[in-house]
Amino acid sequence: ESRFSDFMTFISVKDFEGGKDTGGKAYCGAYHSVWHENLATNDGTDKYRRRIDRFYENASPRILFIRCMNSSSELGSAYALLSVLQKLVTGSQVYVLLIAACQPMWQSSVIEGTNGRLLIHRTPQWSIDGMLYTDPFPAAYAHAASQGGRAPQTPPQCC
Repeated sequence: ESRFSDFMTFISVKDFEGGKDTGGKAYCGAYHSVWHENLATNDGTDKYRRRIDRFYENASPRILFIRCMNSSSELGSAYALLSVLQKLVTGSQVYVLLIAACQPMWQSSVIEGTNGRLLIHRTPQWSIDGMLYTDPFPAAYAHAASQGGRAPQTPPQCC
């Protein structure tokens, strides 16, 4: 909603042992955290500014956003997230894949009432580097590519 104006504003900066190659810090904002960039340098902040500029220049007919949730309580804001992204990217069909870690089982589904645009993937695993969360990406991409604006017949099979 802020058009990224507050993206580089952080509530806290914490030591992050796993990020020694990128400054060893985790930058935590109100709705996001950055663990893999050294934002204490101009190179780190300039990279994000370029990414934000490219985001607004993107003219793709479909865009898939992927969010690894910090807590399952974020599900309560899923419709709002989809709505905000659809308003920001007016020329594209927007899809959102939410990944919920540490859940009791593997399960992928499409959230009702979203015209197939909001997907959730639950996994019992937790990943320190995020690589375990890449499993649902191909199915989510295929789902978005196959929709053409129509509601899906079946949920994507991510796993």
